[in-house]
Amino acid sequence: MVGQFYEKPDYPKGTIQGEEKLDRAKVFRFTSVRIAEKDEIPFLPAEDTVMTFTFNAISCTCAQWSAVNATGIKKEKEYYYLEPANNRLTVADDLFDGVHLPLTIKVKGQVVSNAGYPTGFAPAKGNPEAATVFKYRSIEVVK
Repeated sequence: MVGQFYEKPDYPKGTIQGEEKLDRAKVFRFTSVRIAEKDEIPFLPAEDTVMTFTFNAISCTCAQWSAVNATGIKKEKEYYYLEPANNRLTVADDLFDGVHLPLTIKVKGQVVSNAGYPTGFAPAKGNPEAATVFKYRSIEVVK
């Protein structure tokens, strides 16, 4: 974001006066805004975590991986998209052969979005819901 703060505390232009009186505060007037792409956000190995996921064979283009805790019991059904950190890694979604379940994998990486889609995601049909995106640096098939 590019711009500057006003010197005196004030209200932003266009502020609607409501029932509650608001104190004057520093106002930042921006001249341009640049939205960072997910790939531009630092992805540091020191912040990596190891997670275990199981594949849920759902007939949609939505997120189909759910986290499994250390005891092997699925956590609350929160679905994840898994995204490889580079093109040399196996794509997790390609591991399911359409027959053999359960498919469980262990990945090392980090959550890069709490409500989004993997980079380059282009669903073939429908309008799938955004979900947590876990970007991984390593992948291991458990079973």
